[in-house]
Amino acid sequence: MSTKCLAERIPVEDCYLRAFGRAAYNFAYLEWGIIYLVEPVRPGFLSQASNLTSGQIAGRFSEAARSLPAEYTHKGNYKDYLTKPLWLP
Repeated sequence: MSTKCLAERIPVEDCYLRAFGRAAYNFAYLEWGIIYLVEPVRPGFLSQASNLTSGQIAGRFSEAARSLPAEYTHKGNYKDYLTKPLWLP
């Protein structure tokens, strides 16, 4: 019986694994950033987030952004704020 674990028997390029790992890490990092942005608007969201899918988190983020009063958004229109660079008038 071979002493190699199953993962070592599956052929794959190391550079691919590094890139895939980096992408997974970046996605998780940004997702948690979104979760922490929603928490002040929807208290308790942080404790709920671990049971949600990424799509559900995205939906809750959109709902939270839409619920912000106009004075907390760029020119009172969150869509402009999310889609236009801040340096444009």
